[in-house]
This record gives sequence, structure tokens and C-alpha cells, in this order.
Amino acid sequence: MDVSRSITHQLLFLEGERFIQERFLLSTLLKPGMRVVDVGANIGYYLLLFEKYIKPEGEVVCIEPSQQNLPELKRNIEVNKFTNVKLFEAAIGMEDGDIGLREGINSKVIDKDHGDYQVTLRKLDSLVADKVDFLKNKADYIRNEVINISTKNKAGHIAPSLSCIDILVTLYYSTMSYKPENCLWEARDRLIFSKAHGCYALYAILADKGILPKEEWDGFYTKESTLLGCMERKLEYGLEAGCGSLGHGLPIAVGVAFGARMQAKNYHTFCIVGDGELQEGSAWEALQFAVKHEVDNLIVIIDCNRLQAMDFIINVLDREKDDLIRKLQGFGLSPIVCPGHDVVKLVDCIEEIKSSPDNKPNVIIADTVKGSSLKCMENVPKFHFRMPACSQI
Repeated sequence: MDVSRSITHQLLFLEGERFIQERFLLSTLLKPGMRVVDVGANIGYYLLLFEKYIKPEGEVVCIEPSQQNLPELKRNIEVNKFTNVKLFEAAIGMEDGDIGLREGINSKVIDKDHGDYQVTLRKLDSLVADKVDFLKNKADYIRNEVINISTKNKAGHIAPSLSCIDILVTLYYSTMSYKPENCLWEARDRLIFSKAHGCYALYAILADKGILPKEEWDGFYTKESTLLGCMERKLEYGLEAGCGSLGHGLPIAVGVAFGARMQAKNYHTFCIVGDGELQEGSAWEALQFAVKHEVDNLIVIIDCNRLQAMDFIINVLDREKDDLIRKLQGFGLSPIVCPGHDVVKLVDCIEEIKSSPDNKPNVIIADTVKGSSLKCMENVPKFHFRMPACSQI
């Protein structure tokens, strides 16, 4: 960026001594590799200074809610080719939610019912926590939620829910684009959750994000809630499709992704399927269509725990462990195998796929363990639906 023509340089010129002193102070405090949080980043003046002193290994977290400032801030990030900047379009507060913002020379947040427009309010610790630790801690929290609520309400299907938690946490807390406060946002990424027997994990996450009412999740599987053991489509709760009968979700996802392509829309469609349900012919018909029509905005994640309802998959149809890979390759796909309980590798894998130039659907085989984290359930076929005894938890 030609700083001599930038707004920030004009500010430096007008304010004079103050900014010279600040630059000197920052030069003494900041070191290469540091992580800096810029709350109220404005148009990016301090960002330019931070970058100068923390390169090459450092990181800047910019937090800015103002619609007046954000375009210039984003332009400064883009023009300067900053790759180590995380931008959050939010205001900082004591609780997550929404709040009014009043624009002016000094923009300020006020109460929720006033202001020029509403902005997202976030707690600082949730934004700046180490990403890896945050995702791991969140996955542990969701696991505990699934186990506690399911056992309290005497709901089965805990094991298939536990195998996909890390996948869902990666999507909802790191890689998917959506707005918790607006489930009908047109540009949102879509998730078609085909392995509906594992929907407890999805319910827990949607409740944690404030999309699904907490009381619905607390009363799940009882007369106190409308949530069922298999999903119904409820867009207001973030549930994009009803997927009770296995094998139906992938064809729906292909249709959603293909429709987006036809309408020149840029969102991604994710579909989580179980490896057991891929015995259904409808899934392979959908994949054949997706390959033929180059539906490259579709990302299929296979929860590959090698178990179906009553037995290991290899004892039912597959001849050997790698049979699924060969099948997918035979349909013209290039599946990527990824550890399904490693959130770091899942994030890297999904981000790599989203930027892939290949004109075909993307498939991730997530290597998982059914019943993960409950030793009594791990890789035990009878626990597909069965509840654990209290002593086993």
C-alpha cells in the first residue's frame, strides 16, 4: 500500500507528535512472533504498525463492528496482503448477543433497542482464545452435553452422535459461514446432516450457538420438546433437511449445491454421511450426478467409524477396509482421508478443499470411532442404540 496516499498517513500528518510517540512505544513493546488484539480496529492504522513489528510469525486479531470502518479495514488487509490477520465483525461485551451501534466521529455501542443498526456482541475470551484449545474444549463440552442430556432423557443413539462431534465442532466453530442470529441468511453455507441418528451432537451445538432454544435441547426426546431422535426440517432452528431414513441426505445435498451453482451463488453445501448408509444406492446415484455436472461447491464428509446399526460394515457388504476408497475413486472422486477426531487436521483439510481448483465434488473420509470418549461404547455394535449403565459413564 502507498502509505503516502492513505487515510492513516493523513492522520499521522495531522496529529503529529502523538502518533510519533505511539510508534516509538509500540516499537519498544512489540516483538516478532507476538499475538496482538486490536479491539476497535477502525480502518487499520494500528494494524499497519502492528504488522511492522510482529512479522513474520506474529498474528493480529482485529475486532471492529462499524459498517463505516469495515470496508476500509478490509481493503487495507487485502491491499497489503496480510495473511496473519483475523478479522471479527463484532463489538466486545460481557455476554454474547446483539447490541445497537450509533455511528459518528466516535462510534459507540448503546442498548439493544436503539442505535443506527444492530451489531453482533461477543465476549473477548471466546474470540481470542487459542484456536486449537478453543475447538478441543468446545468438543469436550459438546460431548458432555450429549452424554448428560441423552442419559437424563433416556435417549438412545448416543454412540453415533459421539463419533461425529469433532467434525461438527470444526464446521460450526471454525469453517462454515453462517449467522447464528439469522438462520435464513441467503449467503449461508448449508449443512445437510444425513446420518440423522447422530443428530444429538448437532442439537447440542445449535443450542450452544443460540440458534436452537436451550429448553428444546434440555427437553429433547421428551414431551417437553419438539426435537425427535431423527431430524425434522426446521429452518428456524438451523436444521436444513429432514433425514430420518438413511441415504436421503446426500441426494438432497447434491440438489442444494447444484441449485446454488445454477443461480451463481457462492455458498458451500456440506453433507455429513455415515459409512453404513453408503450401502444405499441413492447415495451413489447422487455422487454420479455430482461428478458429471461438476458440483464443486459440495463437500461430503463421511463419518467413517466402520460400524452400522447391528454389526461392523466389513461383515455386511464391504470386502475389506479400503473398499470405500476404491468405490469413490471409481466414481471419479479423489477422497482425502483425515483423522476424524483431530480438529486441527480437520480444519486444515476443509480449508484446503474449499480453495481447491478441481471442478468436482470434494469428499473427506473422516476416520472416527463410534462411541468415542465412552470406553464402554467404543467400537461395540450393540451400543448403536443401547443406553449405557450409570456405572459405565
